[in-house]
Amino acid sequence: MADFAAWAARAGDGEFWVFTALLIIAALSAFLFSFYFLRRARLLEDVPTSRVRSAAQGYAELDGIARLLDGPTIAGPLTGLPCVWWEYKIEEKVTTGSGKNRSTHWRTLVFRASECLFALDDDTGVCVIDPDGASVITTISDRWHGRHPKWSGPPPDAGWRRWIGGRYRFTERRLARNRPLFALGWFRTEGGAGSDFNTAEEVRLRLVAMKADPQDLVRRFDANNDGEVDLVEWEAARRTAEDEVREEQLARALRPGVHVLARPPRHHDRPFLLSALPQHKLTRRFRLSAFALLAAFFLTGGLAVFLIGARLT
Repeated sequence: MADFAAWAARAGDGEFWVFTALLIIAALSAFLFSFYFLRRARLLEDVPTSRVRSAAQGYAELDGIARLLDGPTIAGPLTGLPCVWWEYKIEEKVTTGSGKNRSTHWRTLVFRASECLFALDDDTGVCVIDPDGASVITTISDRWHGRHPKWSGPPPDAGWRRWIGGRYRFTERRLARNRPLFALGWFRTEGGAGSDFNTAEEVRLRLVAMKADPQDLVRRFDANNDGEVDLVEWEAARRTAEDEVREEQLARALRPGVHVLARPPRHHDRPFLLSALPQHKLTRRFRLSAFALLAAFFLTGGLAVFLIGARLT
């Protein structure tokens, strides 16, 4: 600490206060992010895990196996390896300045994440996962380098090409098929007996569609054959539209409901999380991150206070 005190005493005003301000900003950032991770850990512990068959509508926590839905297969765009979700990034190494001012950083050229639907199966039912907007935690991640900004095929075997050998860096993360999946998001059931139907709105839209085809409207409801639909005939059209809507609603209610987990509505300030890690490991990770950030807060904040004290005395 004596070295820090000596530096604080002899450093120029600009150098000292810029460095101290950076320490204070780092301390405050660490403090805020520690509560962010603590909040997530508490949320995982407080929300009970539900089964797909009996989950309540709204914010829910599910635990099952990641499955593909019927249709095209899903594979990582860079590696071609099978998965249910992917995210990839292509970066370019950029060098700026020269001599002592020379610096190197990675500039992102392409970043994409999968929006393909997949499923979570927990033996009581299947829930469709819409990953748009989710924070995804994976256990499968590949990173390697190349000489060109395009890549197709599996990543190189472990060795030097994983880390050096090109100015372009490729990163791909994936959620594996048929592996455990933990999910936290907004659960809803579409169709089935529990669906909510807006009969008035559906009837209104049906009548608008009838008006859009006046010839068919006259053909169906012009009872007195005067070439027009009067008020009495229009009331008959309205009753017909209502009957058709109720028949369609009944047919939809008799179909099996489709369970969907997606991002919560905007007015619900809760995370949408998909994880290849089980709940207990995820909770432990969040808590460890929070404690590490709190330690960083005390370290950087304490150093800032020490330097200011040494400067003033």
